[in-house]
Amino acid sequence: MLTVVAREFYPMLKDGKEWYYYLTNSFYEFNLYYRLDGDTIIDGEKGFKVWSKFLNQQTGELHWDYSLVGAMIEKDGRTYYIEHNGRRQLICDLNMNVGEVTPDGYRRVVAIDSIYVMGRKLRRLEIEVVDFEYGDWEPGGYWVEGIGGSFRCPEYNSPTQLVTCYENGRCIFANVEFTDMPAVKTEPDAVPLLEDGKVWWHADFMWPHSVFRLYVEGDTIANGRTWKRVYRDNTDGAVPTFMKALREDGGRVYELTEDGGESLMYDFTLGIGDRYTPENGADRYMEVIAVDTMLSEGVAHRRLILQQYVGGVATDLTCWIEGVGSEYGIGLTAFWSTYDWKVTGGNSNEDYYYSLFFECVDAAGQCVYSNEWKAAYGTQSVRPIPYTAVKTNKPLVYDLQGRRLMGKPEKGVYIQHGKKYVVK
Repeated sequence: MLTVVAREFYPMLKDGKEWYYYLTNSFYEFNLYYRLDGDTIIDGEKGFKVWSKFLNQQTGELHWDYSLVGAMIEKDGRTYYIEHNGRRQLICDLNMNVGEVTPDGYRRVVAIDSIYVMGRKLRRLEIEVVDFEYGDWEPGGYWVEGIGGSFRCPEYNSPTQLVTCYENGRCIFANVEFTDMPAVKTEPDAVPLLEDGKVWWHADFMWPHSVFRLYVEGDTIANGRTWKRVYRDNTDGAVPTFMKALREDGGRVYELTEDGGESLMYDFTLGIGDRYTPENGADRYMEVIAVDTMLSEGVAHRRLILQQYVGGVATDLTCWIEGVGSEYGIGLTAFWSTYDWKVTGGNSNEDYYYSLFFECVDAAGQCVYSNEWKAAYGTQSVRPIPYTAVKTNKPLVYDLQGRRLMGKPEKGVYIQHGKKYVVK
């Protein structure tokens, strides 16, 4: 005899639940926002009204007022989106098994596992979608119990990327693509970000993808505090370029500004719900929505996941990784993630360049963090460039504000080799 037991799923649909999606193609770039607000009856079944708004990232135009775009119903692990004309669209079917194809022939399940979302074990189905032009199957994201589809929002057929999902005003899911790594249960020891000899490897995003490194070497004194110097170079024996002076204090990292002041770069003491607002942020800020522990290169790191807001509207995700900086390396100050170190001269977008951070190596030469870009740019391409000390023709002299002197120092107190230097 066969006993059939109905499986109970953590419900995806609840009043007030919200999803943020990211949509882009060759013509536009949007942040899409969906919210369930109010119930309704559809063909005798209870459902929820779906409201939507979007932000056009190219123009900054925000369609602020939520508009009613349809409804959603959920029954026995299957969730449907219903358009105004009554057409039903399958959002996810958690009852499907590996190899099964949806009735429309467009999606199939290729793997099933479970993930932990805010301490709750949820069923996850890996999906492939068919390319109708060539007839091939290609990766199509996931269906996650209680969350929905990671790759397609209800209203659009174009591929989208789920960013975050909120329930009762609390983030219950953050889709951080670059950290598809196992979580660890133990709390890691605090790891310093700044130490002499630490290296962050990058590749220029633009062709020909040359590899370069940012590294810490030596101290300087400004405003009575000791700062670590960060340099960049990309060829062995070349004179490195000084980039920034940073200091670390109790989980916070500060950058020495051009006027001799300092700005907060990272704050690893923040907890869930805390906000970080950069000095030049104006209406921009980031809010910590999750804190966890991740494992990379066998090293456990404490990680903060932050939701970015512009004008009170959630946009992108970013992460801070203790002992590493962020998923973009050590150079990220705040917004926006892909912009890294500023090149001197001018104010146009040409004054910035894109770079891919792929590996962090500690002072002992041990790789402590890497991401998916390491396979393309790491190991073989970077090892022929050894760590070298700063090479200059004469010792560099700085004033007490950390600014390098370009001429002969006059009478006063200066800094040379990280120590006080008096000219009488």
